[in-house]
Parts: sequence; structure tokens; C-alpha cells
Amino acid sequence: MLAIGLSGAFGWNVFKQSNLEAPVYVTEIGERSTVPLADGSVVTLNTATAVHVAYEAAERKVRLLNGQALFAVAHGQPTPFRVYAGDKVVTAVGTVFDVRVEDEEVSVSVLEGAVRVDSGSTLAAAAEMLVAGQALMSRPDGAVSVKQVDVERLASWRSGLLSFEDTPLAEAVAEVNRYTHRPITLADPRLGEYRVSGTFRVGEPERFARFMTQLFPLALESSASGTVIKAP
Repeated sequence: MLAIGLSGAFGWNVFKQSNLEAPVYVTEIGERSTVPLADGSVVTLNTATAVHVAYEAAERKVRLLNGQALFAVAHGQPTPFRVYAGDKVVTAVGTVFDVRVEDEEVSVSVLEGAVRVDSGSTLAAAAEMLVAGQALMSRPDGAVSVKQVDVERLASWRSGLLSFEDTPLAEAVAEVNRYTHRPITLADPRLGEYRVSGTFRVGEPERFARFMTQLFPLALESSASGTVIKAP
């Protein structure tokens, strides 16, 4: 995990964290990292994630540049803790929550406490309030949905695990591929309609693919670049 400082609109330079006032923390593909923040809050970064921490007089500000992070927010602080992700602003109320940015979609899941989710760069009059056990999904077309979820299952990545429950194989493969340089490919998109349930360790795409051949009538073709799941 790197701590890097901003040096212009597009350039990043690597520095020691102790010399930074506004560091960017980065994880590579397959890496996870836990970072204690100055106020006692803790952020855990998932694979291929970057967060910019910029505490200011008016707010404890963190921007999720890409990827996924879990925030455990310190109580009793005079300024609000806010995470900026895409066009969403998530304000915590002494809580634990997960935020993910991918392909212009933003998702927020609350494990403990409550959060407020605003749209746009400024806090708006209308906002979504989420409590523990709820997740919000915001899509590029502006559609927003809120539903009850098993947030502990969604956050199982903290322990290096991926948990699926009646998940389309195409979605499960996409999730497994986030953690590896040797991705799985479906030879036929129709194979992605199989439904997957179970818990799997991250960073083991070949093992996941082999297990799929035990569950379904599938075959594998492996190479140095990855694994292809195909019909037998």
C-alpha cells in the first residue's frame, strides 16, 4: 500500500506518509490495507483502491477516487466525517459503512449506525438516510435504489473472502476478477446465467473456476493469461 501526495492535476509523487498533509492511499490489484486516520477513524482499502484524505476545519473529508473502502468512524469529534464518491456525499453518524465506486456506479452499505447520502457536490435538502442493514446503489443514469442486505456478507472481503448467494455466474466471475491479474473469461455469455452460492477466497481464480466445473456441466481452458470457462 502506498501513501502518495498530490502534485498537480494529474501527477502523483510518492512520499513518506509523515510528510503529507493530504495523502492518497493506494492498494494494488489483490491487495488490502488498513489505515488509521488522525482522528482515530480507520479506513480499510479493498483491491485496486485509492482514497484521498484531506481533513479540514469544517469537515473530515475523504474522497474515494476508485475502488472500495470500509470506514469505521471515530465518535465524539467536532466536525462531520464525509466520504465523497462519484456524485455522492456520504455523511457518517458514528458508524461503520462500506463505499464502492465502479464504472460510474456508487454503492453505500451500512454495517453499524447510520449515514446520510446526498447527491451532487454540495449537501442538498433531499437526501437518503441509511441505517444498519441497508444498501444504496446509484447508477450512471441517475437511478437510485435502497434495499435490505446482508452487509456482513457484502463486507466479507475484509477477511479475504467473497460470499455469493444465488448470484449469476457472470457477476461472480466479475467479482473474482477484481483480485487477480489472471482473470476468468466466459467463452459463451449464456454460461453466466448459472447461479452461484458459496464462499471463496480472493486471489484464487483457478480454484474458483475448477469448483464451477464440479457444480455445473462446464470445462476449463487455462493459459498464462488466465482461465476460460466453456461448455464441455
